[in-house]
Amino acid sequence: MPTPEQQAYNRFVENRRIEMSVKETATYEGFQDGMEKGFDKGLEKGFEKGLEKVEEKIKDRNFDITKKLLQKNIDKEVIMASTGLSMEEIEALEKEL
Repeated sequence: MPTPEQQAYNRFVENRRIEMSVKETATYEGFQDGMEKGFDKGLEKGFEKGLEKVEEKIKDRNFDITKKLLQKNIDKEVIMASTGLSMEEIEALEKEL
């Protein structure tokens, strides 16, 4: 049978082991939480950048279409309704021709 000193030491060692395990678990869970938040934030930023690029390409495409329609003397009101561009944008593109 262990002596009282050995029992106290064994309890100390066991408590220390539990403490280390709790710290390790908390560190791991904190790391996982940070990774998830970072991933979500990165995904959100990537989506926003991708959406901006798509919107930019759509606008560029509308500019190209508008220029072609202007060259064919299509009415500016029709172009505005078809492309969603403002009259100012259409007139600016007309000046480029």
